[in-house]
Amino acid sequence: MTFGVPPAFGDFQSCKTQDDLAAAFGTTPSQFQFHLYDKNAPTYKTFTIPKASGSDRLIAVPPYYRMVWQEALSKYLTEVYIRKRSVHGFVRGWSICTNATIHVKRNLILNVDISDF
Repeated sequence: MTFGVPPAFGDFQSCKTQDDLAAAFGTTPSQFQFHLYDKNAPTYKTFTIPKASGSDRLIAVPPYYRMVWQEALSKYLTEVYIRKRSVHGFVRGWSICTNATIHVKRNLILNVDISDF
């Protein structure tokens, strides 16, 4: 089985059906459905690596075809995403540092970390 080259950005914009999406990903509709929905399709491989704290971090790696699809979709979404002013995470050019600059010289800052969110 072969997988096509990751799609160009314009390919996603014209998708109206699942068959269109399969074509944009460079595969057939039946292969696309198999890899997304069939219980016999290859699954993520998992393993652990040690953290600095001594505990383990679980890593899940998708099958190659799914990784290619995810990367292509991520590139497209990154290009078309319109960031809200309050969003700083996971957006190119924005970070916890750009978020922090908004709060410089404020009298009060509330930092909340939600456990197991």
